[in-house]
Amino acid sequence: MPSQSQPSVAALNPLALSPVQISLEELPSAEALDQARGEIQSKLAEEGSRLAQLNWAIMRNATGKALRDALGKLDLLEYLAGAWCTAIELRDLAKKTLKAPGTEDTLALGEHEPSITLHPVVSIQCGPVRFPALTFDLELGAAVECAVLVVAEGKLAGIETGSFKPFATLSYKDHELNKLNGKEVSITRRYKFPRGGVPIPCSAAEEGEKSAA
Repeated sequence: MPSQSQPSVAALNPLALSPVQISLEELPSAEALDQARGEIQSKLAEEGSRLAQLNWAIMRNATGKALRDALGKLDLLEYLAGAWCTAIELRDLAKKTLKAPGTEDTLALGEHEPSITLHPVVSIQCGPVRFPALTFDLELGAAVECAVLVVAEGKLAGIETGSFKPFATLSYKDHELNKLNGKEVSITRRYKFPRGGVPIPCSAAEEGEKSAA
């Protein structure tokens, strides 16, 4: 039997810290992964290896470690910003600020629940055996009471003020494995997103077209 497993995770980008503090590493607990044991074992056995059936603990621990390492680097607030950036109103403000460099505008939001779903992929190797990849669903979002968003240079530059409760849900296929509800976050002074802000998709495309023209 192999003495060690070597997990890795792809398709997730590490982001900077933010005011939202929620322990995403708690999502892939042993108890949570046990809920999808049958489906995970079947996937890992697709290429003929019986190790997942013979020693579930090794596979579960390797999967959990890989997910915890990746999820611990994520900033839920920046992914929440990505969900906001799909709003038509925000895109309109992005166009406006692109036409007037050096200016900014704001958008006030009432109660809503934006979310975005990521698909972390876990690959496990035990000695010479590489198992089929496991694809999970990770929903990140927040129950927003209110927020004032700042748009500048075609980007979501920051949050002027806001109050919301973050949440995160980890699933595998039809199984909801675990859900975390974070503490309420109150932003009372402007929070600036790293790297000048989060690009708003339509504005970025238009800016590229102008540069090419």
